[in-house]
Amino acid sequence: MSRVLRGAPRGGEVTNPGKLVGEQATTFTIDCGGVTVNVDVTGVTPVPVEYQNALVKANQYSDMMHMSKQGIYDQLVSEYGEQFTPDAAQWAIDHMTADWNANALQKAKDCQDMMAMSPAAIYDQLISEYGEKFTPEEAQYAIAHLND
Repeated sequence: MSRVLRGAPRGGEVTNPGKLVGEQATTFTIDCGGVTVNVDVTGVTPVPVEYQNALVKANQYSDMMHMSKQGIYDQLVSEYGEQFTPDAAQWAIDHMTADWNANALQKAKDCQDMMAMSPAAIYDQLISEYGEKFTPEEAQYAIAHLND
């Protein structure tokens, strides 16, 4: 079995893709247009399924609910939420590619459109430890771009 590598020249393939992550040492082969290179990889640490699942959930919370980094972490570890371990949740947060400013802005627009809140009240909601838990900088960005 082989798969095409992202960023590889057209026709570039790697064999044994299942062994790229999850083994302590492995060899895989890259074939680019007839040139074959064997690459030895050592010290690759497996990514536990729990960590991968935490990342999937974290991205769902970001993409669908526009949550803050702290809000997502709290939801991932909550006994009333996803119940991931703190290590799995932190790994997920560290490996996300979310735009936290964009999330804060979308939350701010939701507060303005659905709850008719003032900019000051929206800011307080965004930074509140009982609310959205965005950073002050993310909340300031949202308020500054609220009517763009």
